[in-house]
Amino acid sequence: GSNVAYRFDDGVNGNEWWVLNGTTGISTLIDLNPYGSANIASEFVDGNTLRFRADDGVHGLEWWVSDGTVAGTRMYSDANTSGASSNPDQFTVMNGVTYFRATNSVYGAELWKTDGTTEGTMLVKDIYPGSISSDISIRGIMGNKLFFSATNVLNGNELWVTDGTAAGTQIFKDINTTNN
Repeated sequence: GSNVAYRFDDGVNGNEWWVLNGTTGISTLIDLNPYGSANIASEFVDGNTLRFRADDGVHGLEWWVSDGTVAGTRMYSDANTSGASSNPDQFTVMNGVTYFRATNSVYGAELWKTDGTTEGTMLVKDIYPGSISSDISIRGIMGNKLFFSATNVLNGNELWVTDGTAAGTQIFKDINTTNN
């Protein structure tokens, strides 16, 4: 619309969102972390929604959304409900669902998805079972499939594909059969 969101450290509030209203010329602070800097990163725009990673001082680095207003800014998902950071990144939207890499103490870094609700935020599949990370790297979308690279104990690092379900998440092709 007519607003511009920008990260800025004013020397008082730390790294926080500011929104410049292009019509009035007034900037508004959206202070996510009253205890210090929100450490905003990995931001991208999806339609009229700003999505980003930030630390509110309570939940650690989690995923947030904003419509450019204080009232319309909220934590979108918390993949690590222990209070530690899930450090989400690599956000990709497919069919209205956001996919991302997140870390927790149970699964390590794996592929997650969210519809923006607590109930709708979940692990897609634990590719490297247990707390070992599968080194997810989202590659792109083709049709109704999300492609990503991942590592597991059987196949090493390979190209994977998912339709968003655990059953529909599998190796696309085992290119290097020597497990390197």
